[in-house]
Amino acid sequence: MLRGTINMSDSSSDSKDEDSGPSKEECITKFKEMLKERGVAPFSKREKELPKIVFVPRFKVCRV
Repeated sequence: MLRGTINMSDSSSDSKDEDSGPSKEECITKFKEMLKERGVAPFSKREKELPKIVFVPRFKVCRV
C-alpha cells in the first residue's frame, strides 16, 4: 500500500484546526476512498500506482 505522511500538529486550540481544513481522520478516510476508486493495489510498487493518483485533486488536499 502507498504510504504517505500526513503532518498535522497537535495543538491546544482545536477550533483553529477545524477552521483551516479537514481533520486528520477525514483526510485519512478520503485518501483511502480515493485509493479504492482509482484501483490502487495494496501491495503493488509505488512506481506503478503513483501515476494513478498523482493528478487527483484529493491527493493533495491534506498534505501539509
